[in-house]
Amino acid sequence: MRRHARKIPSTVRLSILTTLLALFMAWLALGNAARLPWDPRWYLTAHTAMEVFSVVVAMLVFATGWHGIGRDMPIRVALLSPSALAVGLLDIGHLMSVHGMPGVAGSGSVGHGIEFSLLARVVSAAALLVAAFAPRERTVSRLWRIHNTQPPRPRDQWGFGVWG
Repeated sequence: MRRHARKIPSTVRLSILTTLLALFMAWLALGNAARLPWDPRWYLTAHTAMEVFSVVVAMLVFATGWHGIGRDMPIRVALLSPSALAVGLLDIGHLMSVHGMPGVAGSGSVGHGIEFSLLARVVSAAALLVAAFAPRERTVSRLWRIHNTQPPRPRDQWGFGVWG
C-alpha cells in the first residue's frame, strides 16, 4: 500500500513565505534589529553580492524576453525585456559608483551610487506601470523590434541611398 504525499499548492507556499517575511520585517521595525548578529564590516560584501545577483536576474529577464521563440511577441514582453536591460545596466553603474570603486563618471561616491540606484528604480517602476496598462491581446512583430533597435544608417539620416 503506497501513501501519496500531499502537495501544497504553489499559491499557498508563496502566501506562507510572504507572511513569514512580513512578520520578520515587522519584528525588525519594532526595534529588534539590534538583536541580530550583524557586523557592519559585512555590509559591503552583502551589498555587492545582492547587487550582482540583481544584475544577473535583470540580464536573464532581458535575454529570455529578447530571444523568445515565435514570430510575434506580446507587447508586455516587448516593453519589459528592454527595460530589464536598462535596469541591469543602471545597476552596474550603481555597483561601479559606490565608494571604493573606480566609478563611471569620475571617482566613485555615495551620491553617484544613489543616483544610479534611484534611476534604475524609476525605470523599472515606469516599465511595470506601462506594461500593466498595455493591452493583453496586442503583439509586436519581431522584425519591427529588430528594425527599431538598430542604429540608423547614413542613408536613413539624409534621405538618400548613397551608401547602399
